[in-house]
Amino acid sequence: MPPDEPAAVPPEQPAAAPPDEPTDKSPIGAGRKRRRLRGRILLGLGILLLAVVGWVGFRAYQAYHHLTAAKGVVADLQTEFDSHGISEPDTLIALAGKLRDEAAAARSAVDDPLYRLATVVPWLGDNLDAVGQVSRAVDAVAAPLPAAAELTRSLDAGHLLPKNGAMDLAVVQSGATSMLAMDGAVKQAQALVAGVDRSHLVGPVDDAVALFQQELPRVERMTDAGARLGRLVGPMLGADGPRTYLLVFQNLAEPRATGGIFGSYAAIRIDDGKMSITAQGAASRDIPVFDPPIEKVDAATTSLYTDLVARYPTDVNFTPDFPSAASTFAKMYTARTGSQVDGVVAIDPMVVSRMLVAHDPITLADGQQLDSANAVEFLLSGIYQQFPRSGDVPARDAYLGAATAAVFQALTSGGGDLRVTVSNTKDMVDQRRVLIWSAHPTEQAEILTTAVSGRLPDDPLGVPSVGVFVNDGSGSKLGYYLDAITRLSATQCHPDGSRQLALSATFANDAPKTGLSPYVLGGVGTGKPYQLRTNILLFAPTGGSLGAVLVDGTAVPTLRGTDHGRQVAVVTLDLMPGQKATVTADLAAPDPGDGSTLVDPRLITTPGPRLWDNHAERYPACAPATP
Repeated sequence: MPPDEPAAVPPEQPAAAPPDEPTDKSPIGAGRKRRRLRGRILLGLGILLLAVVGWVGFRAYQAYHHLTAAKGVVADLQTEFDSHGISEPDTLIALAGKLRDEAAAARSAVDDPLYRLATVVPWLGDNLDAVGQVSRAVDAVAAPLPAAAELTRSLDAGHLLPKNGAMDLAVVQSGATSMLAMDGAVKQAQALVAGVDRSHLVGPVDDAVALFQQELPRVERMTDAGARLGRLVGPMLGADGPRTYLLVFQNLAEPRATGGIFGSYAAIRIDDGKMSITAQGAASRDIPVFDPPIEKVDAATTSLYTDLVARYPTDVNFTPDFPSAASTFAKMYTARTGSQVDGVVAIDPMVVSRMLVAHDPITLADGQQLDSANAVEFLLSGIYQQFPRSGDVPARDAYLGAATAAVFQALTSGGGDLRVTVSNTKDMVDQRRVLIWSAHPTEQAEILTTAVSGRLPDDPLGVPSVGVFVNDGSGSKLGYYLDAITRLSATQCHPDGSRQLALSATFANDAPKTGLSPYVLGGVGTGKPYQLRTNILLFAPTGGSLGAVLVDGTAVPTLRGTDHGRQVAVVTLDLMPGQKATVTADLAAPDPGDGSTLVDPRLITTPGPRLWDNHAERYPACAPATP
């Protein structure tokens, strides 16, 4: 064998290289970097989102906090106003400023850009947007309040009531400007909340929106009336030039549909707030009968009232529509005197009585004391005992003219309690005892939307009105003793979408059986002294109808017609002292037909020497008709 040879050694192999490390340029490294970047971005976005959510939540809390505080200030304002009225202006001004600041802070919170951005988020955004709209609505209403509150420094009897025969127009017009600003603010607030969709709102937010949607329209009706007054008050008080108005006293002892015959009157000139009487008279004596009638009377009016409404100044208000009666009376006055007038204002002795509550008694030329306690009785009854015969009419008219001048002087000389005066005036307006008509079409259009217009209203759906009016039929002054109780209620629903109403009106003659003067007794058309003949006018609601009319349960003849689009029935009652009679009628009124609306019917009646006992019963709307 060959000698051992060393074993062959294989050539040295290079050591195995470690696997390649990923680099930023490698696909694996690039993916890892992207993952880290995404993580950082997501983490940053998460932190940012949490910050945004936290910020929006903080802003929402701020808005809630300031709105809650604003609600408390409103309660404080109401308490202060109820306790002291406008007699503590500094307190009212401070509270108004606090309310403005809280509302402004709430609005600032919801006007934050991030808060606004968050309102696009489903569901959550609906609630945030609702809070925003409520905050902006509160801010809109609160912003003009401090300026309005500042006016209370001058809103007292010395500035708002006449003094030395003049009104302070500067203060009046400042108040008018404030009322216009408040009305604009409330309308803006109402528009903000009206469009909020409540379907996705949580409880507290939904409650707040519902409250605003319900209450703001009510507030808007008040501020709208104030704004209309603001537009009217300056021109009507002679700010743009002198005005002349006929101040007419309705004699409730001889009833007419608007109250009583147009008896004594005074022409009042107002120039830049300064007031004076330029003429006085009695309608029956100084504006005698017109033959032919002063104006053409349409067939519908003639069928109910004859053409006497355009012949006799004391009959123009056979219709309860005051604008018609006042415009005719103004034409008659101008035709007889040659003097143009800018409008007619009608009041009655009840208004005089209420206005005298805040004044000392007025002493007339013969020593008679006239005050709030005896004005109605004296002017509607006592005067006829003092001048009992027909031949005493000129002397009585002269006496009433002097009394009118004395009352006018007292009421325009200053003094009196502003709160009492304002409260009493509102009551008299609500009872249709203060009525105003303007000869200026633009002003009259504004007046027609207010309670002082005395027009027959067009009923909105769900607010039917039924009229019960009276006209004297005997030429007497026994109307002073007429009393009435009226009731209105709902009965069944009809397939045609109307609701049946039941009306009951009980009339009583409370006159004494003896002792009244011949002039008071009248008797024209009856032949029976002390018999009170009264024509009762029943007016159906707008769009409604009148059915059967009964007197004490028995069908009686009725005169039927229409007045300003309403169906009318007229029935005549003859009552001796101590007698009474009940008129009942079936009526129909349009019904909302949704089954949920509460309907508030209204009874509109002739104002008399004493308040009638009127009651209209609220009722639910009829259920929806089944298909």
